Amino acid sequence: MKLKNKYFFRNKALIVFFAVLDFIGEKLIKHKEIPTDFKPEKILISNIGHLGDVFLSIKVLEEIKERCPNSKIYFLCSSWSLKLIEKNPNINEIIIYDSFFLSSEKNFFVRIYKSLISFLKAFLKIKKTNPDIAFDLRASFPNTLLILGLTGVKRIFGYQTAGFGFFCDKKIIWREGVHETEHFFDVIRPLWDISLYKLSKPINFNYLASDLNDADLLNKYGINKDKYLVFHIVSRDGRKMIDIKKWIELFNYSSSKYKIVFTGSREESGYINNYFKGLNNAMNLAGELSIGELVLILKNSFLTVTLDSFVGQICSLLNLYSLVIFSGGVDVKRFGPLGDRSRVIKKDIFCSPCNWYIRKDCDYECMDIDILSEFKKIEKERQ
Repeated sequence: MKLKNKYFFRNKALIVFFAVLDFIGEKLIKHKEIPTDFKPEKILISNIGHLGDVFLSIKVLEEIKERCPNSKIYFLCSSWSLKLIEKNPNINEIIIYDSFFLSSEKNFFVRIYKSLISFLKAFLKIKKTNPDIAFDLRASFPNTLLILGLTGVKRIFGYQTAGFGFFCDKKIIWREGVHETEHFFDVIRPLWDISLYKLSKPINFNYLASDLNDADLLNKYGINKDKYLVFHIVSRDGRKMIDIKKWIELFNYSSSKYKIVFTGSREESGYINNYFKGLNNAMNLAGELSIGELVLILKNSFLTVTLDSFVGQICSLLNLYSLVIFSGGVDVKRFGPLGDRSRVIKKDIFCSPCNWYIRKDCDYECMDIDILSEFKKIEKERQ
């Protein structure tokens, strides 16, 4: 997504509103200089996005801990990402904040109530914690600059691209054409000299599967290493999904040679069962796996075929053999796989990437993707 008058908003009224708000805020707030010998004792990292977003930001957490081994680190995240980081050894405490704008709660009034309660609890927790510095990694709306600013955090680093930038003591310049991991690293680079993400050490995910054994897990589900495929066919964002007939075609071709393991959330399990329940070599594990188990299942598969999702991000960061299906609305340079074992399937048309600012006559032509042909190519290469 490209900036429009330094914001990601396309609505002119929102652009004007935040421009005026940020202008007034800049006049009222005095920002603090960062001393050259600054050594924070309490650090807050904020990313209230969904699982994939938080997954990409874990490396930032590790980099900060490496530079500040004696500092206490607090992580501000949403409840739906908690299971990913709740056992991370680099985090001293997790603070939960569920934004109204990211919540999946369908009842509007319940959504407002829960969001307000969540905001208040997070506000009081941050106030009590009183961090020396906070890094808001999120450049898209909604960010957490408002709550960080209102709680009086001493120093705030973040993007002004989603408003409330006047709270930032250090405004991060948005770079076009780089991966989201680099955007996250850019938030902490003014304080530390950080190399490119690709040159850094691999992320340590041992804490997710410390009590699991590959062989035991595969035996539990009756599957053999490299003898099964993983299909991740459902997305909470329906615009990222492709015609189910494409998945059925791929299943019919591959299920005679491989067992097919389906992954997803418990809510997505019913959709999978509607089309694949009872079929030979089909195993629906949607909603049955912990994140640690999911990682091991992906690592031991012959290939994962997935929509642009949390599963795709795991395959990207762990450099697993995978075929990742991207819609035309997504900027692959920003969100695409990093590993050379992940292959992107994306049908670019004249309006790609639209970043979901969809044209009036859109019929989602970019989602008419031939995954079977791409699968056959990878299968042939790996034989």
